[in-house]
Amino acid sequence: MLTHRPANSRFGPRRHLPNLGGKSDWYGKITHRMGQEIVVMVGLQGAGKSTYCQRYFSVRYTYISKDRLRNNRRPQRRQMQLVEEALKRGESVVVDNTHPSPVERSPLIQLAQRWQIPIRAVFLDTPAEICEQRNQLRPEGKKVPQVGLYATRKIFQVPSLEEGFTEVLIVRG
Repeated sequence: MLTHRPANSRFGPRRHLPNLGGKSDWYGKITHRMGQEIVVMVGLQGAGKSTYCQRYFSVRYTYISKDRLRNNRRPQRRQMQLVEEALKRGESVVVDNTHPSPVERSPLIQLAQRWQIPIRAVFLDTPAEICEQRNQLRPEGKKVPQVGLYATRKIFQVPSLEEGFTEVLIVRG
């Protein structure tokens, strides 16, 4: 909702936007103009995605990660619900997971397209050896098993504009 302004201000009379809950093209266009976006973090385990999020997205973005949904039976479905709820509130979202291939990234791209808002990939291009070293330094309950690291590396694909991203940023780690 827009803030109240005097009727004779340079912005014209007060206006109130209807609460359409994201179910209209009109609402999507308004939120886009207000700077709403989805940021998809991409990178191997231990690449520094969570640290990057804390440093650059902690103030203005709603943070969503499957790591916080470990006890949920369907974390992907719950993650998508949380993203959509944040968008309905007019918030920008950063989604912090490995997102190793277009298959894992496509639901978020489709959601951004439905909402007509930008979606940006931030790829932390950290060498696998450094990721493995960082993983070894994690506390016992937070380490990713070696098989998980190798499985992610095996299917990993660098994000691209062809997938539907508005922008792809590459951060060398």
